[in-house]
Amino acid sequence: VCITNTGEDPVSGLLSATPAITLASQGVTVWHTSVRSDRGPQAIALDPGESRTVDAELRALDCTTGDEGRGGDEDLDPLRPGEYAVSAVLDITLDDDSAARVPLVSEPEPLRLIEPTG
Repeated sequence: VCITNTGEDPVSGLLSATPAITLASQGVTVWHTSVRSDRGPQAIALDPGESRTVDAELRALDCTTGDEGRGGDEDLDPLRPGEYAVSAVLDITLDDDSAARVPLVSEPEPLRLIEPTG
């Protein structure tokens, strides 16, 4: 996940432990990251125009409402080939006087899954 400071002022703070990733089909969530994370918040400081990349995991699995509250993805079926959209959300707690917690939400990006070959 790439984070860019598109503003005119430097920004610094703490990022949430890991990006929350959502995979959707026709606007319906078919998979999302679990809320568990072994990492703590990460410090970040970006000058205007500067970017930073944060690792995230996307798993092409089919998660239904019946799978919510699961312990892991081990029992989920793979997604069928097709057109999907992926988006990411991170929270940043700013170091400025406001100490505001601001969500950073990406635009959905297209993702095409194809049949494996070989």
